[in-house]
Amino acid sequence: MAEVSLDDAAELLTSQIKRIGVGEPVTVVAHSAAGPVLTRVAEQTPELVAHAVYLSAYMPASDGPAAAYTRRPEAADDQVPALLRDDRAKTGALRLDLATDDARRCRFGRHQGGGRG
Repeated sequence: MAEVSLDDAAELLTSQIKRIGVGEPVTVVAHSAAGPVLTRVAEQTPELVAHAVYLSAYMPASDGPAAAYTRRPEAADDQVPALLRDDRAKTGALRLDLATDDARRCRFGRHQGGGRG
């Protein structure tokens, strides 16, 4: 995974859209980190994307890395970093530990303060 770039992923998505849509524009739904891939495809080949739907996905501004959003003040309550395991630079992938108390709070919408998320 470490060798797969945003451009590689966008190229694959573009080829899938062309095959599925048979040259006609299609609606593409992106979830999570697939948001930047959809953004890249929609910018490069807008004639292939009828609608871009971001379902709990990063929707970065053009040429902005999605990871930059995790460092903004609005992301201060983000609970996902506590679930990350391993060193992404070494493994080339994000690995989550979903059996922790932190994961239970994320799944059931409970913040550390006990409120609803």
